[in-house]
Amino acid sequence: MRGGLLHLAHGWTLVDSPIVSAALVGDFIRPAVRAMPSSMAYRLGFCRISILLADPEVSSRWTESGAGIEISVSAGETPNHDLAMELLLCLGQALW
Repeated sequence: MRGGLLHLAHGWTLVDSPIVSAALVGDFIRPAVRAMPSSMAYRLGFCRISILLADPEVSSRWTESGAGIEISVSAGETPNHDLAMELLLCLGQALW
């Protein structure tokens, strides 16, 4: 379902799009989200993750909204492992 939401651990969601492959989700995004301990995920609350086309000036960003944390990670030529690391970096920064 393109343009919908994929459900992740901790009640979080991933915005589905044509640039989000099954391999990226199954092998990198889901394991990265599951690596977040439940107690830390609870502190963050709801988290919505988006994988976007590459922005040469920004590799990732997070913002706090009324609904929770919004994380955007830039894709493109970035290896899937690096996308997962950017996601974890954003989660760590949001916790800080």
